[in-house]
Amino acid sequence: MMSSIVHQGTAPLRITNCKDLENNPRLKLLVKADNIVAYRLGVLKDTPQEFAINLGAWVNLNASNVAKDKEVEITASANQTGLSPQNIYKQEYFTKYTRLGQPTKIYHGVAVFVAAVELADGTIWQQDLRREFLIWDE
Repeated sequence: MMSSIVHQGTAPLRITNCKDLENNPRLKLLVKADNIVAYRLGVLKDTPQEFAINLGAWVNLNASNVAKDKEVEITASANQTGLSPQNIYKQEYFTKYTRLGQPTKIYHGVAVFVAAVELADGTIWQQDLRREFLIWDE
């Protein structure tokens, strides 16, 4: 199974932990910049047949309560993720074969990422949504 978090490069807000993405997402976000006022999460599906992205709604933060290098916990149940059930791809099983030809059932890759961040000065950081930047960029 692919990690539920993808590469985050220079994002001013980073996901450090993700639990129960499909049912009731709970995430920990690490603040890497001062004065973040809003963020937008995205969910991707990366399978042998498909690469697709859904973006959630913008979520506002109180910038005075969000300090650099602080970890913030957010939940879908408190409407803090901006993701609706329709935004989240369901993981699907597929069969992968080992070198010896033995079939193994594994999940297709579904992951969450920070898609955009707005700072107090109006600057907006946006993640490059091309697959090579989300999955492979370092």
